[in-house]
Amino acid sequence: MARADKPEWLAAAEGVRTQVAQRIGSKSREIAFTKNTTEGLNLIAQGYPWEDGDNMVIDDQEHPVNSVPWLHLRQRGVDVRVAPTQDRRVTVDAIWSRVDAHTRVIAVSYVQYSTGVRTDLQTLGERCRAHGIHLVVDGIQGVGLLPIDVEHWGISALSCGAYKALHGPLGLGFLYVAPQLLERLRPAHLGRSE
Repeated sequence: MARADKPEWLAAAEGVRTQVAQRIGSKSREIAFTKNTTEGLNLIAQGYPWEDGDNMVIDDQEHPVNSVPWLHLRQRGVDVRVAPTQDRRVTVDAIWSRVDAHTRVIAVSYVQYSTGVRTDLQTLGERCRAHGIHLVVDGIQGVGLLPIDVEHWGISALSCGAYKALHGPLGLGFLYVAPQLLERLRPAHLGRSE
């Protein structure tokens, strides 16, 4: 029997989804709840339709949360390229030096966990958008502390746990996915609800 009003828990969830979307410059329908940053990044890495000859780029300063899901793709034949940093700084040019016509994804952290250095997401996102490359961001060190606009900056996906600057509980996070990437993803987990 359907009720006209939404259950309280559903209204609360939609309210949180709207707040997250406003904070990062997206629409609420582009936000999914996850357990943490790792789960969101894995949904993208494992759900992307990789083909023979495809590659993706990370940098050599990434936290294991944002390197292991991508490095694991080597077992599936994806060429995972690691851009070197200079003085522990991630630069757009260093990342771009690993890009070619077969690059499908670039994955970086908004803020490096070990140094606090910010990645220039706006410049990197503009380049990615111009070349049809998906920019995937680990946002946990920056979201809630620094401004971000996923839509205008050309970010295709952003994964973030809630327990740092968002002051949420452990075991809760979110994943933003742009419509252009969402339509390409395959479900990483299948099942049906009972």
